[in-house]
Amino acid sequence: MLAQDPILPVVVILPMAAMAMLVTCGHLVWMQRTPMPPTRRRIRTVTGVLSLFTITLTAIGFGVVNPADARPFLLVWLTVIGLLGILVLLAGIDMANNVRLHAAERKHIREQLARLQVELKALAHQRGIRTNRFGLSREETGEER
Repeated sequence: MLAQDPILPVVVILPMAAMAMLVTCGHLVWMQRTPMPPTRRRIRTVTGVLSLFTITLTAIGFGVVNPADARPFLLVWLTVIGLLGILVLLAGIDMANNVRLHAAERKHIREQLARLQVELKALAHQRGIRTNRFGLSREETGEER
């Protein structure tokens, strides 16, 4: 008799799946309104949509498909495992993209800092103020004369 039933009752699975899908949809909507780099938004949107499919198929695997029906049961669970693998791959891509974005931002900040230091040194030179290697005067750094 147990072999004719799904793994868990639909009454247990559907509310959990609905809640997970609601949270995922809310995250997708919130993310579209949040300022972020386009590459990050694209990766995370794809991840969110794939998560919705994964949640749906997992709910079907637990609450609808009977383990006695070997072919549909196997197809559903192999698809879930494949989607989870793709989600892990997307998480790795998102991580690599974040590292790339961070490196680009650090480079941009360093370039701005170097430009500002040159401007600061030029201003100090115009005013006849002695500066250290960062372009700061001795009064600004607290150094004694």
